[in-house]
Amino acid sequence: MRSFHSEQPILGNTAAKLLHAEQAPRLVRFRTRRVGVLDAPLHANFGYAARIIDAGVVFASGLGAHALVHPAGPVPVEHLFLVSFLSLLVVNLFQAARLYEGTGVQAGTRAIIAGLVIFMLCLVVVPAAATKLTGWTASSDAWLLRWGSLGFVALPAARLGLRGFAWWLAHDRRFGRRFLVVGDAEAAREVVDFLTDRGNVVVGVVSDRPVAAKMKASEQLEAEVRGKRVDDVVIALPWQDTRRMTEVMSVLRQFPVDVHLFPDRHNPVMSSHGVCLLGGVPLLHLSARPLGGARAFAKAAEDKLLGGLAFVLALPLMAAIAVLIRLESPGPAIYRQKRYGYNNEIFTCFKFRTMVPGSDGGGVVQACRDDPRVTRIGRFLRRTSLDELPQLFNVLNGTMSLVGPRPHAVEHQNYYQHLVDQYRCRHRMKPGITGWAQVNGFRGETKDLELMRKRVEHDLYYIENWSFFLDLWILSLTPIICLWGRNAY
Repeated sequence: MRSFHSEQPILGNTAAKLLHAEQAPRLVRFRTRRVGVLDAPLHANFGYAARIIDAGVVFASGLGAHALVHPAGPVPVEHLFLVSFLSLLVVNLFQAARLYEGTGVQAGTRAIIAGLVIFMLCLVVVPAAATKLTGWTASSDAWLLRWGSLGFVALPAARLGLRGFAWWLAHDRRFGRRFLVVGDAEAAREVVDFLTDRGNVVVGVVSDRPVAAKMKASEQLEAEVRGKRVDDVVIALPWQDTRRMTEVMSVLRQFPVDVHLFPDRHNPVMSSHGVCLLGGVPLLHLSARPLGGARAFAKAAEDKLLGGLAFVLALPLMAAIAVLIRLESPGPAIYRQKRYGYNNEIFTCFKFRTMVPGSDGGGVVQACRDDPRVTRIGRFLRRTSLDELPQLFNVLNGTMSLVGPRPHAVEHQNYYQHLVDQYRCRHRMKPGITGWAQVNGFRGETKDLELMRKRVEHDLYYIENWSFFLDLWILSLTPIICLWGRNAY
Protein backbone atom coordinates (compact mmCIF):
# COMPACT_ATOMS: atom_id res chain seq x y z
CA MET A 1 0.00 0.00 0.00
CA ARG A 2 1.31 3.46 -0.81
CA SER A 3 2.43 5.72 1.96
CA PHE A 4 0.58 8.57 3.58
CA HIS A 5 2.43 11.59 4.94
CA SER A 6 1.49 14.51 7.14
CA GLU A 7 2.42 18.14 6.84
CA GLN A 8 1.65 21.37 8.64
CA PRO A 9 -1.89 22.73 8.23
CA ILE A 10 -2.70 24.65 5.07
CA LEU A 11 -5.42 27.23 5.57
CA GLY A 12 -7.77 27.97 2.70
CA ASN A 13 -11.24 27.29 1.41
CA THR A 14 -10.70 26.05 -2.14
CA ALA A 15 -9.58 22.66 -3.33
CA ALA A 16 -6.95 24.25 -5.59
CA LYS A 17 -5.16 25.56 -2.47
CA LEU A 18 -5.47 22.21 -0.76
CA LEU A 19 -3.96 19.93 -3.38
CA HIS A 20 -1.05 20.42 -5.77
CA ALA A 21 -0.07 17.39 -7.80
CA GLU A 22 3.49 18.59 -8.34
CA GLN A 23 4.30 19.07 -4.63
CA ALA A 24 5.44 16.49 -2.10
CA PRO A 25 2.95 13.88 -0.89
CA ARG A 26 1.15 14.77 2.29
CA LEU A 27 -2.00 14.66 4.34
CA VAL A 28 -3.62 18.08 3.94
CA ARG A 29 -5.34 19.70 6.90
CA PHE A 30 -7.49 22.75 6.40
CA ARG A 31 -10.37 24.83 7.62
CA THR A 32 -13.68 23.48 6.49
CA ARG A 33 -16.02 25.30 4.12
CA ARG A 34 -19.83 25.09 4.10
CA VAL A 35 -22.02 26.10 1.22
CA GLY A 36 -25.42 24.91 0.01
CA VAL A 37 -26.21 23.37 3.38
CA LEU A 38 -29.53 21.88 2.39
CA ASP A 39 -27.85 19.41 0.03
CA ALA A 40 -25.86 17.89 2.88
CA PRO A 41 -26.85 14.41 4.12
CA LEU A 42 -28.02 15.82 7.47
CA HIS A 43 -30.59 18.01 5.71
CA ALA A 44 -32.02 15.48 3.27
CA ASN A 45 -35.36 15.71 5.08
CA PHE A 46 -35.61 19.49 4.85
CA GLY A 47 -37.60 19.10 1.64
CA TYR A 48 -40.30 17.29 3.60
CA ALA A 49 -40.20 19.94 6.30
CA ALA A 50 -40.62 22.63 3.63
CA ARG A 51 -43.70 20.82 2.26
CA ILE A 52 -45.31 20.68 5.70
CA ILE A 53 -44.46 24.32 6.40
CA ASP A 54 -45.83 25.54 3.05
CA ALA A 55 -49.10 23.65 3.50
CA GLY A 56 -49.40 24.94 7.06
CA VAL A 57 -48.72 28.55 6.01
CA VAL A 58 -51.38 28.47 3.26
CA PHE A 59 -53.87 26.81 5.63
CA ALA A 60 -53.16 29.20 8.52
CA SER A 61 -53.26 32.23 6.22
CA GLY A 62 -56.69 31.22 4.97
CA LEU A 63 -58.10 30.74 8.46
CA GLY A 64 -56.39 33.89 9.72
CA ALA A 65 -57.87 35.93 6.88
CA HIS A 66 -61.31 34.55 7.67
CA ALA A 67 -60.89 35.54 11.31
CA LEU A 68 -60.01 39.09 10.25
CA VAL A 69 -63.10 39.39 8.06
CA HIS A 70 -65.50 37.56 10.42
CA PRO A 71 -64.03 37.88 13.95
CA ALA A 72 -66.95 36.30 15.76
CA GLY A 73 -68.34 33.89 13.17
CA PRO A 74 -67.40 30.20 12.75
CA VAL A 75 -65.63 29.02 9.60
CA PRO A 76 -68.20 27.63 7.10
CA VAL A 77 -67.65 24.08 5.89
CA GLU A 78 -67.17 25.18 2.29
CA HIS A 79 -64.52 27.69 3.33
CA LEU A 80 -62.69 25.07 5.39
CA PHE A 81 -62.82 22.67 2.44
CA LEU A 82 -61.43 25.31 0.07
CA VAL A 83 -58.59 26.19 2.45
CA SER A 84 -57.63 22.51 2.83
CA PHE A 85 -57.83 21.82 -0.90
CA LEU A 86 -55.76 24.88 -1.79
CA SER A 87 -53.10 23.97 0.78
CA LEU A 88 -52.61 20.54 -0.79
CA LEU A 89 -52.80 21.91 -4.34
CA VAL A 90 -50.12 24.54 -3.71
CA VAL A 91 -47.71 21.97 -2.25
CA ASN A 92 -48.22 19.64 -5.22
CA LEU A 93 -47.67 22.49 -7.69
CA PHE A 94 -44.52 23.50 -5.80
CA GLN A 95 -43.37 19.90 -6.12
CA ALA A 96 -44.05 19.92 -9.87
CA ALA A 97 -42.10 23.19 -10.16
CA ARG A 98 -39.17 21.56 -8.30
CA LEU A 99 -39.24 24.08 -5.47
CA TYR A 100 -38.31 21.37 -2.97
CA GLU A 101 -34.98 20.53 -4.60
CA GLY A 102 -31.60 22.23 -4.27
CA THR A 103 -31.78 26.00 -4.21
CA GLY A 104 -35.58 25.86 -4.24
CA VAL A 105 -35.58 24.51 -0.69
CA GLN A 106 -33.04 27.17 0.25
CA ALA A 107 -35.59 29.86 -0.63
CA GLY A 108 -33.55 31.64 -3.28
CA THR A 109 -35.06 34.66 -5.01
CA ARG A 110 -36.20 32.63 -7.99
CA ALA A 111 -37.85 30.01 -5.77
CA ILE A 112 -39.68 32.65 -3.73
CA ILE A 113 -40.99 34.43 -6.82
CA ALA A 114 -42.09 31.14 -8.41
CA GLY A 115 -43.86 30.09 -5.20
CA LEU A 116 -45.69 33.38 -4.84
CA VAL A 117 -46.80 33.33 -8.50
CA ILE A 118 -48.20 29.80 -8.12
CA PHE A 119 -49.92 30.66 -4.83
CA MET A 120 -51.56 33.82 -6.20
CA LEU A 121 -52.71 32.04 -9.37
CA CYS A 122 -54.31 29.29 -7.29
CA LEU A 123 -55.96 31.86 -5.07
CA VAL A 124 -57.58 33.47 -8.10
CA VAL A 125 -58.37 30.44 -10.27
CA VAL A 126 -59.49 27.85 -7.71
CA PRO A 127 -62.20 29.90 -5.90
CA ALA A 128 -63.49 31.24 -9.24
CA ALA A 129 -63.67 27.72 -10.70
CA ALA A 130 -65.31 26.34 -7.56
CA THR A 131 -67.95 29.05 -7.59
CA LYS A 132 -68.62 28.60 -11.31
CA LEU A 133 -68.77 24.81 -11.33
CA THR A 134 -70.54 24.06 -8.05
CA GLY A 135 -72.78 27.05 -7.65
CA TRP A 136 -71.92 27.71 -4.00
CA THR A 137 -70.26 30.97 -3.12
CA ALA A 138 -67.14 29.88 -1.29
CA SER A 139 -65.32 33.12 -1.87
CA SER A 140 -65.63 36.71 -0.79
CA ASP A 141 -63.44 39.47 -2.12
CA ALA A 142 -62.42 40.70 1.34
CA TRP A 143 -61.49 37.23 2.55
CA LEU A 144 -59.45 36.32 -0.55
CA LEU A 145 -57.68 39.67 -0.54
CA ARG A 146 -56.55 39.22 3.06
CA TRP A 147 -55.67 35.58 2.44
CA GLY A 148 -53.43 36.58 -0.46
CA SER A 149 -51.81 39.38 1.56
CA LEU A 150 -51.04 37.12 4.52
CA GLY A 151 -49.70 34.33 2.32
CA PHE A 152 -47.62 36.78 0.27
CA VAL A 153 -45.74 37.73 3.44
CA ALA A 154 -45.83 34.43 5.35
CA LEU A 155 -44.58 32.06 2.60
CA PRO A 156 -41.21 33.82 2.01
CA ALA A 157 -40.80 34.41 5.75
CA ALA A 158 -41.32 30.72 6.50
CA ARG A 159 -38.85 29.63 3.82
CA LEU A 160 -36.22 32.10 5.01
CA GLY A 161 -36.76 30.93 8.59
CA LEU A 162 -36.24 27.32 7.51
CA ARG A 163 -33.09 28.30 5.69
CA GLY A 164 -31.77 30.12 8.75
CA PHE A 165 -32.43 27.08 10.93
CA ALA A 166 -30.62 24.85 8.44
CA TRP A 167 -27.69 27.27 8.36
CA TRP A 168 -27.48 27.12 12.15
CA LEU A 169 -27.48 23.32 12.11
CA ALA A 170 -24.77 23.19 9.45
CA HIS A 171 -22.51 25.48 11.45
CA ASP A 172 -22.97 23.57 14.69
CA ARG A 173 -20.28 20.90 14.95
CA ARG A 174 -22.62 18.69 16.96
CA PHE A 175 -24.72 18.00 13.86
CA GLY A 176 -22.42 18.06 10.80
CA ARG A 177 -21.00 14.84 9.30
CA ARG A 178 -17.22 14.76 9.00
CA PHE A 179 -15.66 13.53 5.74
CA LEU A 180 -12.16 12.27 4.96
CA VAL A 181 -11.10 11.93 1.32
CA VAL A 182 -8.63 9.22 0.27
CA GLY A 183 -7.10 9.18 -3.20
CA ASP A 184 -4.95 10.78 -5.85
CA ALA A 185 -4.50 14.53 -5.81
CA GLU A 186 -6.43 15.36 -8.97
CA ALA A 187 -9.40 13.16 -8.11
CA ALA A 188 -9.36 14.32 -4.47
CA ARG A 189 -9.60 17.94 -5.59
CA GLU A 190 -12.82 17.15 -7.45
CA VAL A 191 -14.23 15.29 -4.44
CA VAL A 192 -13.43 18.20 -2.11
CA ASP A 193 -15.28 20.62 -4.37
CA PHE A 194 -18.20 18.20 -4.68
CA LEU A 195 -18.55 17.74 -0.92
CA THR A 196 -17.97 21.31 0.24
CA ASP A 197 -20.31 22.73 -2.38
CA ARG A 198 -23.02 20.63 -0.73
CA GLY A 199 -22.29 21.85 2.75
CA ASN A 200 -20.42 18.83 4.04
CA VAL A 201 -17.54 19.17 6.52
CA VAL A 202 -14.28 17.87 5.01
CA VAL A 203 -11.69 17.37 7.76
CA GLY A 204 -8.79 16.21 5.61
CA VAL A 205 -7.48 14.73 2.38
CA VAL A 206 -5.16 11.74 2.28
CA SER A 207 -3.13 12.07 -0.91
CA ASP A 208 -1.10 8.93 -1.53
CA ARG A 209 2.24 8.94 -3.31
CA PRO A 210 4.79 6.14 -3.93
CA VAL A 211 7.38 7.38 -1.42
CA ALA A 212 8.55 6.10 1.92
CA ALA A 213 6.74 7.15 5.07
CA LYS A 214 7.88 7.42 8.66
CA MET A 215 5.08 5.10 9.75
CA LYS A 216 3.14 2.32 8.09
CA ALA A 217 0.42 3.47 5.72
CA SER A 218 -2.25 1.51 7.58
CA GLU A 219 -1.22 3.09 10.87
CA GLN A 220 -1.30 6.55 9.32
CA LEU A 221 -4.81 6.09 7.92
CA GLU A 222 -6.03 4.61 11.20
CA ALA A 223 -4.71 7.57 13.12
CA GLU A 224 -6.44 10.04 10.84
CA VAL A 225 -9.82 8.28 10.93
CA ARG A 226 -9.74 7.86 14.69
CA GLY A 227 -8.18 11.22 15.56
CA LYS A 228 -10.49 13.29 13.35
CA ARG A 229 -13.68 11.51 14.50
CA VAL A 230 -14.51 10.80 10.86
CA ASP A 231 -18.09 9.80 9.95
CA ASP A 232 -17.62 9.18 6.21
CA VAL A 233 -14.66 8.28 4.01
CA VAL A 234 -14.76 8.94 0.26
CA ILE A 235 -12.34 6.90 -1.86
CA ALA A 236 -11.24 8.70 -5.02
CA LEU A 237 -9.12 6.08 -6.77
CA PRO A 238 -9.29 4.71 -10.34
CA TRP A 239 -11.88 1.97 -10.40
CA GLN A 240 -9.60 -0.39 -12.27
CA ASP A 241 -6.98 -0.17 -9.50
CA THR A 242 -8.54 -2.87 -7.36
CA ARG A 243 -5.31 -3.55 -5.47
CA ARG A 244 -5.17 -0.08 -3.95
CA MET A 245 -8.90 -0.13 -3.15
CA THR A 246 -8.50 -3.47 -1.40
CA GLU A 247 -5.63 -2.13 0.70
CA VAL A 248 -7.59 0.96 1.73
CA MET A 249 -10.71 -1.06 2.54
CA SER A 250 -8.68 -3.49 4.67
CA VAL A 251 -7.95 -0.52 6.94
CA LEU A 252 -11.37 1.11 6.91
CA ARG A 253 -13.48 -2.00 7.56
CA GLN A 254 -12.48 -2.04 11.22
CA PHE A 255 -13.94 1.43 11.87
CA PRO A 256 -17.62 2.41 12.31
CA VAL A 257 -17.55 4.75 9.30
CA ASP A 258 -19.49 4.92 6.05
CA VAL A 259 -17.21 4.34 3.05
CA HIS A 260 -18.17 5.70 -0.36
CA LEU A 261 -16.58 5.11 -3.77
CA PHE A 262 -16.49 8.26 -5.88
CA PRO A 263 -17.30 7.77 -9.61
CA ASP A 264 -14.25 7.41 -11.82
CA ARG A 265 -14.56 10.61 -13.86
CA HIS A 266 -11.87 9.46 -16.29
CA ASN A 267 -14.58 7.22 -17.71
CA PRO A 268 -17.37 9.43 -19.15
CA VAL A 269 -19.87 6.61 -18.69
CA MET A 270 -19.45 6.88 -14.92
CA SER A 271 -21.39 10.14 -14.55
CA SER A 272 -23.58 8.28 -12.09
CA HIS A 273 -27.15 9.08 -11.04
CA GLY A 274 -26.81 6.96 -7.91
CA VAL A 275 -27.12 3.35 -6.86
CA CYS A 276 -30.26 1.24 -7.03
CA LEU A 277 -31.13 -2.26 -5.87
CA LEU A 278 -32.38 -4.82 -8.38
CA GLY A 279 -33.22 -8.20 -6.89
CA GLY A 280 -31.09 -7.32 -3.87
CA VAL A 281 -28.05 -6.56 -6.05
CA PRO A 282 -26.67 -3.00 -5.97
CA LEU A 283 -26.35 -1.50 -9.45
CA LEU A 284 -24.78 1.78 -10.52
CA HIS A 285 -27.43 4.02 -12.05
CA LEU A 286 -25.70 5.51 -15.10
CA SER A 287 -28.60 7.37 -16.66
CA ALA A 288 -32.11 8.41 -15.69
CA ARG A 289 -35.22 9.19 -17.67
CA PRO A 290 -35.85 12.94 -17.67
CA LEU A 291 -39.43 12.62 -16.46
CA GLY A 292 -40.93 9.97 -14.28
CA GLY A 293 -43.55 9.57 -11.58
CA ALA A 294 -44.98 12.86 -10.32
CA ARG A 295 -42.85 14.90 -12.75
CA ALA A 296 -44.25 13.04 -15.75
CA PHE A 297 -47.79 13.52 -14.43
CA ALA A 298 -47.18 17.25 -13.90
CA LYS A 299 -45.84 17.65 -17.45
CA ALA A 300 -48.80 15.76 -18.92
CA ALA A 301 -51.28 17.79 -16.87
CA GLU A 302 -49.61 21.01 -18.01
CA ASP A 303 -49.96 19.95 -21.66
CA LYS A 304 -53.58 18.87 -21.39
CA LEU A 305 -54.81 21.83 -19.33
CA LEU A 306 -52.80 24.66 -20.89
CA GLY A 307 -52.87 23.04 -24.33
CA GLY A 308 -56.65 22.63 -24.22
CA LEU A 309 -57.11 26.22 -23.07
CA ALA A 310 -54.75 27.50 -25.79
CA PHE A 311 -56.60 25.46 -28.43
CA VAL A 312 -59.99 26.93 -27.45
CA LEU A 313 -58.61 30.48 -27.43
CA ALA A 314 -56.74 30.04 -30.74
CA LEU A 315 -59.61 28.31 -32.60
CA PRO A 316 -61.10 31.53 -34.13
CA LEU A 317 -57.63 32.70 -35.21
CA MET A 318 -56.83 29.30 -36.72
CA ALA A 319 -60.08 29.35 -38.69
CA ALA A 320 -59.29 32.82 -40.06
CA ILE A 321 -55.76 31.78 -41.07
CA ALA A 322 -57.08 28.68 -42.84
CA VAL A 323 -59.48 30.83 -44.89
CA LEU A 324 -56.66 33.24 -45.88
CA ILE A 325 -54.43 30.38 -46.98
CA ARG A 326 -57.14 28.89 -49.20
CA LEU A 327 -57.94 32.29 -50.71
CA GLU A 328 -54.32 32.96 -51.71
CA SER A 329 -53.45 29.61 -53.28
CA PRO A 330 -55.16 26.29 -54.01
CA GLY A 331 -54.46 23.28 -51.83
CA PRO A 332 -55.08 22.21 -48.24
CA ALA A 333 -54.67 24.72 -45.43
CA ILE A 334 -53.05 22.13 -43.14
CA TYR A 335 -49.70 20.63 -44.07
CA ARG A 336 -48.83 17.18 -42.71
CA GLN A 337 -45.21 16.17 -42.32
CA LYS A 338 -43.46 13.13 -40.88
CA ARG A 339 -41.12 14.07 -38.06
CA TYR A 340 -39.16 12.33 -35.33
CA GLY A 341 -40.66 12.56 -31.86
CA TYR A 342 -40.48 10.95 -28.44
CA ASN A 343 -38.30 7.83 -28.21
CA ASN A 344 -37.10 8.47 -31.81
CA GLU A 345 -40.47 7.40 -33.19
CA ILE A 346 -41.96 9.01 -36.29
CA PHE A 347 -45.26 10.87 -35.98
CA THR A 348 -47.40 13.16 -38.16
CA CYS A 349 -46.83 16.84 -37.38
CA PHE A 350 -49.48 19.42 -38.35
CA LYS A 351 -48.68 22.93 -39.63
CA PHE A 352 -50.38 25.61 -41.65
CA ARG A 353 -49.25 25.39 -45.26
CA THR A 354 -46.91 28.30 -45.99
CA MET A 355 -45.60 27.29 -49.43
CA VAL A 356 -47.03 26.73 -52.86
CA PRO A 357 -48.29 23.11 -53.11
CA GLY A 358 -45.69 20.74 -54.60
CA SER A 359 -42.81 23.20 -54.16
CA ASP A 360 -40.79 20.78 -52.03
CA GLY A 361 -40.11 18.58 -55.05
CA GLY A 362 -40.54 15.43 -53.00
CA GLY A 363 -37.83 16.42 -50.49
CA VAL A 364 -37.48 18.72 -47.52
CA VAL A 365 -35.35 21.84 -47.97
CA GLN A 366 -35.21 24.46 -45.23
CA ALA A 367 -36.74 27.81 -46.14
CA CYS A 368 -34.25 30.67 -46.54
CA ARG A 369 -34.54 34.44 -46.78
CA ASP A 370 -36.72 35.55 -49.75
CA ASP A 371 -37.53 31.92 -50.57
CA PRO A 372 -39.74 31.98 -53.71
CA ARG A 373 -41.68 28.92 -52.56
CA VAL A 374 -43.17 30.80 -49.57
CA THR A 375 -46.52 32.50 -50.11
CA ARG A 376 -47.28 36.03 -48.89
CA ILE A 377 -49.46 34.89 -46.00
CA GLY A 378 -46.98 32.06 -45.42
CA ARG A 379 -44.11 34.52 -44.96
CA PHE A 380 -46.04 36.30 -42.21
CA LEU A 381 -47.03 33.03 -40.57
CA ARG A 382 -43.46 31.74 -40.55
CA ARG A 383 -41.99 34.97 -39.22
CA THR A 384 -44.46 35.04 -36.31
CA SER A 385 -44.53 31.21 -35.88
CA LEU A 386 -48.32 31.22 -36.25
CA ASP A 387 -47.89 28.38 -38.74
CA GLU A 388 -47.18 26.16 -35.70
CA LEU A 389 -50.65 26.66 -34.17
CA PRO A 390 -52.10 23.41 -35.62
CA GLN A 391 -49.56 21.55 -33.51
CA LEU A 392 -51.96 22.11 -30.64
CA PHE A 393 -53.70 19.08 -32.21
CA ASN A 394 -50.47 17.14 -31.61
CA VAL A 395 -50.36 18.32 -27.99
CA LEU A 396 -53.91 17.13 -27.39
CA ASN A 397 -53.34 13.74 -29.05
CA GLY A 398 -50.19 13.19 -27.00
CA THR A 399 -47.52 13.20 -29.71
CA MET A 400 -46.15 16.61 -28.75
CA SER A 401 -45.82 18.89 -25.75
CA LEU A 402 -46.26 22.64 -25.39
CA VAL A 403 -42.57 23.00 -24.51
CA GLY A 404 -39.76 20.71 -25.59
CA PRO A 405 -37.12 20.16 -28.28
CA ARG A 406 -38.48 21.12 -31.69
CA PRO A 407 -39.19 18.07 -33.90
CA HIS A 408 -37.20 17.83 -37.13
CA ALA A 409 -38.22 16.33 -40.45
CA VAL A 410 -37.11 12.76 -41.18
CA GLU A 411 -34.65 13.94 -43.86
CA HIS A 412 -33.04 16.44 -41.49
CA GLN A 413 -32.84 13.83 -38.73
CA ASN A 414 -31.10 11.33 -40.99
CA TYR A 415 -28.62 14.01 -42.07
CA TYR A 416 -27.70 15.64 -38.74
CA GLN A 417 -27.66 12.56 -36.52
CA HIS A 418 -24.33 11.52 -38.07
CA LEU A 419 -22.79 14.99 -37.77
CA VAL A 420 -23.89 16.33 -34.37
CA ASP A 421 -22.95 14.50 -31.17
CA GLN A 422 -25.92 13.39 -29.01
CA TYR A 423 -28.35 14.61 -31.66
CA ARG A 424 -30.72 11.69 -31.08
CA CYS A 425 -30.67 12.34 -27.30
CA ARG A 426 -33.12 15.19 -27.95
CA HIS A 427 -35.90 12.62 -28.19
CA ARG A 428 -35.85 11.57 -24.54
CA MET A 429 -38.74 14.01 -24.09
CA LYS A 430 -41.71 14.80 -26.28
CA PRO A 431 -41.04 17.48 -28.92
CA GLY A 432 -42.57 20.87 -28.26
CA ILE A 433 -44.27 23.70 -30.10
CA THR A 434 -41.67 25.98 -28.53
CA GLY A 435 -38.49 25.27 -26.62
CA TRP A 436 -35.43 26.56 -24.79
CA ALA A 437 -33.41 26.72 -28.00
CA GLN A 438 -36.09 28.76 -29.77
CA VAL A 439 -36.42 31.45 -27.09
CA ASN A 440 -32.62 31.76 -27.08
CA GLY A 441 -32.54 32.63 -30.78
CA PHE A 442 -31.88 29.23 -32.33
CA ARG A 443 -34.94 28.93 -34.54
CA GLY A 444 -35.55 28.83 -38.27
CA GLU A 445 -32.82 28.12 -40.79
CA THR A 446 -29.56 26.46 -39.67
CA LYS A 447 -27.05 27.77 -42.19
CA ASP A 448 -24.08 25.90 -40.76
CA LEU A 449 -23.43 22.92 -38.53
CA GLU A 450 -22.46 25.04 -35.53
CA LEU A 451 -25.97 26.50 -35.33
CA MET A 452 -27.42 23.01 -35.14
CA ARG A 453 -24.91 22.07 -32.44
CA LYS A 454 -25.99 25.09 -30.39
CA ARG A 455 -29.63 24.12 -30.83
CA VAL A 456 -28.92 20.58 -29.64
CA GLU A 457 -26.96 21.91 -26.64
CA HIS A 458 -29.92 24.04 -25.57
CA ASP A 459 -32.34 21.14 -26.08
CA LEU A 460 -30.21 18.87 -23.89
CA TYR A 461 -29.96 21.58 -21.23
CA TYR A 462 -33.76 21.81 -21.15
CA ILE A 463 -34.11 18.03 -20.84
CA GLU A 464 -31.66 17.83 -17.94
CA ASN A 465 -33.09 20.86 -16.11
CA TRP A 466 -36.84 20.60 -16.76
CA SER A 467 -39.17 22.23 -14.27
CA PHE A 468 -42.69 23.61 -14.34
CA PHE A 469 -41.30 27.08 -13.71
CA LEU A 470 -38.89 26.76 -16.68
CA ASP A 471 -41.84 25.81 -18.92
CA LEU A 472 -43.78 28.87 -17.78
CA TRP A 473 -40.74 31.06 -18.43
CA ILE A 474 -40.33 29.67 -21.97
CA LEU A 475 -44.05 30.08 -22.70
CA SER A 476 -43.96 33.68 -21.50
CA LEU A 477 -40.95 34.48 -23.72
CA THR A 478 -42.30 32.76 -26.83
CA PRO A 479 -44.76 35.51 -27.94
CA ILE A 480 -42.02 38.13 -27.62
CA ILE A 481 -39.54 36.07 -29.66
CA CYS A 482 -42.19 35.24 -32.28
CA LEU A 483 -43.15 38.90 -32.75
CA TRP A 484 -39.48 39.73 -33.13
CA GLY A 485 -39.33 37.20 -35.96
CA ARG A 486 -35.55 36.84 -36.20
CA ASN A 487 -34.13 33.87 -38.18
CA ALA A 488 -37.60 32.73 -39.32
CA TYR A 489 -38.25 32.97 -43.06
